[in-house]
Amino acid sequence: FPNAPLGMLFTGDAGVPSGVFGSDWNNFEPRVGLAWDVRGDGRTSVRAGYGIFLDAMQWGGMQGESAREPTTKAVSINAPGSFKDPYGASGTVNPFPFSHASIDKSFKFTNPTAFDVFSPDFRMGYMQQWSLSVEHQLPGASMVRGSYVGSKGTHLWNNRDLNYAIFVPGASTTANINSRRPLNGVGISMLDLSESVGRSNYNS
Repeated sequence: FPNAPLGMLFTGDAGVPSGVFGSDWNNFEPRVGLAWDVRGDGRTSVRAGYGIFLDAMQWGGMQGESAREPTTKAVSINAPGSFKDPYGASGTVNPFPFSHASIDKSFKFTNPTAFDVFSPDFRMGYMQQWSLSVEHQLPGASMVRGSYVGSKGTHLWNNRDLNYAIFVPGASTTANINSRRPLNGVGISMLDLSESVGRSNYNS
């Protein structure tokens, strides 16, 4: 795309990998469970389990993010004022239906352009889950149970805007978001980075 904004790269350009991010060959998901009849009379039991589960990646969303520009037209309207006429109420010209040229050197890039990018070291997130329970049958039709459940998430998917609008006291509005972005001068609006840096921890 010869007329792409300066610095915008595509698969096939020098130094650009064919995939969105590197292959992750560590996606091992073992599971193990244990059940023990403590006294052998079927009245007291101990159960335990452990497993690793890969994060459910939103592949449709990833494909949409990685292909949003320049193949699609997206318009964001902040505080439209009226759902009956969001374009007119916000002073935006309705761009649809959007008829673009074939994706070649004649394609016209919008300005400013939003980018969705992935960290080069992005990894599949995973959850470790474990549990332990003890049950005992009481006289009659009752029972008592004590349980512990825990989980830990690692490399979870997280997004952040690297080109977020800087707050200006008394002068920040939804209408001037792009003009307050640090990289607005080079034609970039939102620069949404996907990273595998999220973590979680749960105990109950």
